[in-house]
Amino acid sequence: MASGLTVPAELLVTAATSVSDRRRTRARWDGEDWEFKWSGGCLYWGSPIVRPKSMTEQNMGLFLTAYQPQLGDTVLDVGAGAGTEIGQFSRMVGPLGRVIAVEADPSAARRLRKLVSGLDHFNVNVLEVAVGDSEGTVHLHIAEEGGVENSTQAVVGGFSIAVPCRRLDDLLGELGIERVSYMKMNIEGAEYAALIGLGASISSVAELCISCHDFTGEPSQATFDKVKGYLEAAGLTVTNLPANPNAAWERYYVFAEQ
Repeated sequence: MASGLTVPAELLVTAATSVSDRRRTRARWDGEDWEFKWSGGCLYWGSPIVRPKSMTEQNMGLFLTAYQPQLGDTVLDVGAGAGTEIGQFSRMVGPLGRVIAVEADPSAARRLRKLVSGLDHFNVNVLEVAVGDSEGTVHLHIAEEGGVENSTQAVVGGFSIAVPCRRLDDLLGELGIERVSYMKMNIEGAEYAALIGLGASISSVAELCISCHDFTGEPSQATFDKVKGYLEAAGLTVTNLPANPNAAWERYYVFAEQ
């Protein structure tokens, strides 16, 4: 964005966002991303045409259907994106808690790190990696840089990038984490491979919320039956939501507890 246009554009976006979200929100172009800040929260995004309130609140109720993180908890957010849920997770677990945010897309991870730097509590670790059943490198197909539909499983968008892939059990071991209170997973069809990579550490995860992506109709992203069966075989109690004709994806959310 040309420097001469920055201030007028920021004022326009600030006014439009404040009206659409019905709360005072300041928008600023930082040279790479749009920064949106309001009382108690922030979000970094690639476009000024966004409703931060909706982005940060629309899925929280669904993710927290079965469990709400408590003070002192350790939360593992696999597929954290630009951090739309991270701010709330950080507040919920408090200064004695811990949030591990895993995100493979470099653009989303950049925005996530900016968000984390402004939080009230220094309790979030950002890991810029994909997760799967083995160590190595995978191709992340890009529908939109920093977007929510990028996938290591489905061919979306016009190009892909090579990103490092790690096993979750190795990541947890390196971080010295022996117990995870709550794990949220939303990784566009890579859920089953990520669970395999959790290995025996699955016994240390108390509550899980896994978003499967069968609703996309893409065979490579259909993991619901495998994820549900794997968790049941591991001895967890598994539930899912009834079909919702207005939100087809909801029935493919899997909730599990030890």
